Amino acid sequence: MYGIMIGRFQPLHLGHCHIINQIIKTGHNPVIVIGSANKERDLAKNPYNYTTRKEMVNAIYPKITQFIPMNDCNSMEKWYNSLINKMKLMGLNKKNTVIHYSRKPIDCQDFIFEKIKYKDTHYCDVFEYQGWKTFQYDLLYDKNGRIISASNIRKNNMKKYSILSEN
Repeated sequence: MYGIMIGRFQPLHLGHCHIINQIIKTGHNPVIVIGSANKERDLAKNPYNYTTRKEMVNAIYPKITQFIPMNDCNSMEKWYNSLINKMKLMGLNKKNTVIHYSRKPIDCQDFIFEKIKYKDTHYCDVFEYQGWKTFQYDLLYDKNGRIISASNIRKNNMKKYSILSEN
């Protein structure tokens, strides 16, 4: 069995590691999908390019060898179909693959998929609607009760950078 983990890894953090560790613990072969692979670097949202993010994962998980770069797309249907085509080329299918994820509110959005309008829906729900096996993990929180997320990490780092740049 394969375990798919989809993320942007901007940067890799404990929430990602928790899911990857669970994929490994279940005996699934991890496949890491790195989103926004086509995005240019910018400190606020995309501080790391695809290669650097892949290297971050490999620094902690050297045995993970299967990665799928995913470009951003303005259509959920195009994005999903592109990912499914890449997965098929790797031999991944509904019988041998589980999609592992956590549901952060920031990841929920409105979109149209196969002519159906979805409101405030997580992108991984599409896999379940299409008959894929999925497993949702609880979110992890820091000691201050904030969701562990790359967005929060980037926000905190930007505050540090702005303090340094003012001096």
